[in-house]
Amino acid sequence: MDIIFSILLALIFVGLTTVGYFLKDLPTLLRELRVEESRKNSEKEIQREIFFRQLKGSELANTLEDWSDIIMSLEKSDKKNYKPEKMMSLQKKVLLYGSDRSVKILSETMQNFYNPNENSFIAMYYICRLICSLKLDFTGYEILPVDIIKIKITDYNSKENIEKFTEAQDIVEGRLKELGLI
Repeated sequence: MDIIFSILLALIFVGLTTVGYFLKDLPTLLRELRVEESRKNSEKEIQREIFFRQLKGSELANTLEDWSDIIMSLEKSDKKNYKPEKMMSLQKKVLLYGSDRSVKILSETMQNFYNPNENSFIAMYYICRLICSLKLDFTGYEILPVDIIKIKITDYNSKENIEKFTEAQDIVEGRLKELGLI
């Protein structure tokens, strides 16, 4: 009986020693597994980004150009850019090729169109914010909506316009901040 008890104790000791040996390396192994998993996820994300950039590059450029044309032709008497078919096409392109941020900004822009405000600069500011988002999607460069507005509006510095643009900026930026888009 003493021999069986001694053998059993020896087996338990060997088992505990083996488990202890592997357990001391367990935190290192878990950390390495997490790092490897993170690296794998990052590589997948980079591959996905490269694939979509190649796939949608020219379409995104056309979309950016089309939305920019809307801002640049605001005062023109012909309203060809505002036909429902053209607007639906532009919306579809943003939906297909834009980032999630651009799609959300488009949805807020369209909600503003569906429920118009007496300050027309709000709609203009939404479109400029969408253009900025599309430019970031396409080029990786970030521009400000106010820069687009200053390109287009010749009397931006008039007191009346500054007040309207500041109000529009506060409303749009506030709404987009609520949504976590900026």
